[in-house]
Amino acid sequence: TPSPWICAAALAVLAVVAWPLLGPQLAPSSGQKGAPPSDRPGGSAATPSGFEAQHQPRAQSGLTGRLPAEAVTESTITNTIELAESLEPLQALVMLEHLRGQLERTSAALEDALGNTLVRAMRPHEAIAYYRRALAGWKGSGTASTEVITTSAALATALLQTYDYDGALTIVRNLQALTLPPAASRVLLRLEATALECKGDFPAALHRLETATRGDISTDDARALVDLLARVLQTSEAMPPAVRAAMGSRMQQLEDALIRTGPWERREQLSRTYIRGLRAQAFHDVAAYPHVQAAVEVLRNATDALRSEYEALLAGARLEHEHECIHNNTGGTWTRFEINGNWLVRDGDGCAVDAPIACALMKKLRSGGLPVLRMGFSAIGAGAWLKPHFGMTNGQLKLHLGVVVPAGPMGESCAHLRVHNVTRPWVQGDVLFFDDSFEHEVWNRCNATRVVVQVVLVHPDIPLQAGARLPPAVGH
Repeated sequence: TPSPWICAAALAVLAVVAWPLLGPQLAPSSGQKGAPPSDRPGGSAATPSGFEAQHQPRAQSGLTGRLPAEAVTESTITNTIELAESLEPLQALVMLEHLRGQLERTSAALEDALGNTLVRAMRPHEAIAYYRRALAGWKGSGTASTEVITTSAALATALLQTYDYDGALTIVRNLQALTLPPAASRVLLRLEATALECKGDFPAALHRLETATRGDISTDDARALVDLLARVLQTSEAMPPAVRAAMGSRMQQLEDALIRTGPWERREQLSRTYIRGLRAQAFHDVAAYPHVQAAVEVLRNATDALRSEYEALLAGARLEHEHECIHNNTGGTWTRFEINGNWLVRDGDGCAVDAPIACALMKKLRSGGLPVLRMGFSAIGAGAWLKPHFGMTNGQLKLHLGVVVPAGPMGESCAHLRVHNVTRPWVQGDVLFFDDSFEHEVWNRCNATRVVVQVVLVHPDIPLQAGARLPPAVGH
């Protein structure tokens, strides 16, 4: 899947020419969807409600009033932004809002930094207003064309993450109307392909990505093309046989090239990163790994308690919408709560204060010898489909404990996971043990939400010495 994260530096090549076209489109207006909140007295724009509700008391502590704009130099703002970038998202938000609250007039750079930090905090819907204010500020200065381009790219990305695919496409296509260097055009074509893929227009997305990669295909491009070719073939039933055969041949050529030139050993396991020599199978037998078997019993015994905690998180509106566009956003929603996400308020052990039961369980699993990378709740709404895709790495395996698993009208299984060529149902109170580096997909054909607790662990074939650091937690 082409990543929705576009490097800002790559788009800076557009800077000299983009603002005259983008300005009218991106400047905030009172009637525009997603326009920023009204300004507070003194000229500093209102804090988004999510941040205000959770952090304003800390952000405002110790303030004695706003400072004149000239009392805070550009150097102070720049240094504060750089420091905030090194902090975890919630700490950075407090620091940046503290500075923002002292200014009579906000800074475009500060608005942009707050937008970036909110994206890091998994709150892109709040970031959009900040990006728009940053763009309006730079438009007024008339001197910051580079920043306008990078912020436009960030805004398009935030719109993608909030399912406003048409909004993201409008920004990208306004830039594409300009005369641009070839490298810049390719970057924009990749971003357009991502938006089209998220929107479900796989043939158009494939065309854009093929155009972007013509004559210069990277490994990531080849993997993305394989994904798109597979999705076009799976969803285009009326395709002429000759076209289908040609596309199938093209996909096989790309897969063969990846295996020939890269670390991968098989076409059904094209994860983003790959470690050779690890046991590779779609579903693993829990009994083959004693430490995993012991952990599975602990998980099973905690099913009822975990279901109660999920219900509390749901009632408290603590679940977050998943921003990856591998699910059909026209069907059921996909939400999650990652208990050790660094965008959450966490305890001294780095675990979410809102999930004490799951946190205690993770601590117990780790103390029992299970190398847990991360853990959390994942809820797939009725009618949802997660499209076929590869995980991030074969260096991890996953345990799924069925916490809320509906049944069909006749008691039949209606929520299923396919990994490579094996399909299994979730069962309430039981565990699936699988390798998501293989191509996999999910269906919830039930009339209610399916909920699992997901435990991501280091692949058992990766040796961990005493005191060694675990590999980074990656994947969705």
